[in-house]
Amino acid sequence: LLLIFSILIAQTEPIENLHSNKPGTWTIINAMIHTSPNDFIKGGSINIRDGKIEAWIIGQGIKSARIPVGDVISSDYCRAYNTAQLAFGKYTKNSNLNFLPCVDCTPADYKEYARRVSPLLSTKPAAGTNTFLVGHDDPFQGVTMGVEPPKGIYPDPMGVSYVVKPMGNGKFQLVAKLLPTQWAALAKF
Repeated sequence: LLLIFSILIAQTEPIENLHSNKPGTWTIINAMIHTSPNDFIKGGSINIRDGKIEAWIIGQGIKSARIPVGDVISSDYCRAYNTAQLAFGKYTKNSNLNFLPCVDCTPADYKEYARRVSPLLSTKPAAGTNTFLVGHDDPFQGVTMGVEPPKGIYPDPMGVSYVVKPMGNGKFQLVAKLLPTQWAALAKF
């Protein structure tokens, strides 16, 4: 089986104007938000959940459930590969999991996501292991449009995991969905 999930771990500077909201969630206003190397948003306002703790809990849940980990593949964005490192202790970057340069994606953009991501979801992992993809919402939505037409699956909330059965030749089957809070239950075993 193959597991995909996405978690937001943002790097921000400076962190003045940090306002606490409900436990585990903060709002940062007028911040510089780094979204990838050499790419940032100035004067941004964002809400941040404690994604680092969630990533660690997901990793603990996987260990406790004795799910064999094979390849861990991440996008090139720091929030994805930091998540992979925290959850699994390893990762390989693959730009096919990156965002396209679109704010409002077009049908052509979603087709491009499907073209880039479906080989990753359809490739069977090494015997006795599972492949984990750490990516983002738009690529996952695009690749699932053929499975859940017409709009695909928007992975919400951040940190949601989908278990996928790879079928080869660009085909895969969705098997299960796990919320971030469900990994905490597995971690207690």
